[in-house]
Amino acid sequence: MGHLCHKALAICADGDVSLFPMEFHVAEVKDYFKDRPEDLLIIDVCSGEGFAQLAPFLGAAIPAEPFPHKGALLTRRVEEARAGAVAAQ
Repeated sequence: MGHLCHKALAICADGDVSLFPMEFHVAEVKDYFKDRPEDLLIIDVCSGEGFAQLAPFLGAAIPAEPFPHKGALLTRRVEEARAGAVAAQ
């Protein structure tokens, strides 16, 4: 974690405060996999993504049960995203 914060502070010292430590970490992970994108899966569980994206990536069947998540806010966001996806069809 110290390595990550150090880099984030260096960015801030250069005047760019748009990257927070987590965003910087995500950028580093994407950069690490840039030459082999098929080995990296990024999903947005808050927008309703889950097993439909994860299972094929892992070479597994899509489970019948819904993708697990915790918290009332996340539950609401996932339900809203699913309702929006159904309405869009």
